[in-house]
Amino acid sequence: MHWTASEIAAAVNGTLSGPDNRVDSVTQDSRDISAGSRSLFVALIAERDGHDFIPAAVEAGAVAVLRSHAGSTTDDSEAEGVAVIEVADTSEALAALGRAARLRLGDAVVIGITGSVGKTTTKD
Repeated sequence: MHWTASEIAAAVNGTLSGPDNRVDSVTQDSRDISAGSRSLFVALIAERDGHDFIPAAVEAGAVAVLRSHAGSTTDDSEAEGVAVIEVADTSEALAALGRAARLRLGDAVVIGITGSVGKTTTKD
């Protein structure tokens, strides 16, 4: 599912600065980003502050960043060609983006498989 940075900003009630890049994937792990992947990096705050990994994500090739405050090591808003979407809370924004993605599916049937037993067997 393709998004533009402006569509993501609208879906998460965020503010976009920088180019309106096309995004093809979303990750909160900067190690998952590769050149050409057109990834959105989401700076989640948990045991570690994802904002600390924004420079690595941009260096790896992220075309957009979803953040709740400016990065501490570099100002990623100055990275040429990278869209920056600023929100109040990145966890809430990620959930809002998920809801928006689900709505894009329209009337498609969505099945959720949860629990600790049987998911891989069912998938395979």
